[in-house]
Amino acid sequence: MNNVFERNQAFHDAWDKKTIRIGFWSLLIACAASFAPPVLLWLIWGIIPPIGTLLEAWKLILLAYGAFHIIEPISYYSVYGLSGTYMSFLSGNNSNMRVPAASTAQDILGIEPGTDKAEIVTTLAIAGSVIVNLCVLFIGIVFGAQIVAHIPENIKNGLSNYILPTMFGALYATMAVKDKYMAVVCLVLCIVAKLIGLPSWAFLIIAVFGSIGASRILYVKGIIK
Repeated sequence: MNNVFERNQAFHDAWDKKTIRIGFWSLLIACAASFAPPVLLWLIWGIIPPIGTLLEAWKLILLAYGAFHIIEPISYYSVYGLSGTYMSFLSGNNSNMRVPAASTAQDILGIEPGTDKAEIVTTLAIAGSVIVNLCVLFIGIVFGAQIVAHIPENIKNGLSNYILPTMFGALYATMAVKDKYMAVVCLVLCIVAKLIGLPSWAFLIIAVFGSIGASRILYVKGIIK
């Protein structure tokens, strides 16, 4: 047991410290770089919106996406792990690409989320999804307009409206097979939130933290392990 603990501790000492250092600076540089275009417009051409307009835009963005900055890292961390969290929030497309890639890789290899093996597998899966994403994006930029022009309108509407729900449905089905109790709890919470008519940010809070609370209660009662 001591040898296992020492190996796990050695892994985390070597993995976590480097991951945090690289991830922290990568995200910091990416955040700074995201301000480069508007700063250059201001410094070179003197183009800058009024402060009131900037604050109003910032307020709208905060109301629309502020809750996600707290909820998404908490809800996705169990799937991503430490390095996967840094990579996913740096590259984006969390719900529609990174989560399916990480979850599918763990499921195919039969690895339990939250373990050291899952950390490594998830890192490789997310890295692969980023590379594929860049390749597909390049093809889309070069040939996208020509391809989209030949797609019937009803198919384009179907893709834009149903592709994300379809992916979430597939993920839910995969997780439901592993834990039937929590699958029912999550489904009931989502249905209740939908019937009440809550905004999207409140809907997400109830679904995530309600599931966490329910899983804790079921675990204490010995219903789930």
